[in-house]
Amino acid sequence: MKESKSKYRKQIFICCNEKEDGSGCGTLGSLMLRDDLKKLVREKGLNQELRVVKSGCLDYCTEGIAAVIYPEGKTLTEINLMDTERLLNELI
Repeated sequence: MKESKSKYRKQIFICCNEKEDGSGCGTLGSLMLRDDLKKLVREKGLNQELRVVKSGCLDYCTEGIAAVIYPEGKTLTEINLMDTERLLNELI
């Protein structure tokens, strides 16, 4: 196995999980949030250094949409669809 350094300075993983019981970040609009953030990163010309990725469950289901920023490992919760600018500022 070879270890490779990420070509991105930072990555944000946004939970887009939808559980069988109808709960999860995906049911709260996290996929739309991810798409909006990806678009904003591209518009700002930051897509070569910042990566926006959807993830499976991050186990913060009772705290709204959740995301983790790497390499810090910083977890954000209670994110809503109006938070794309705030998320971008967390990445910069």
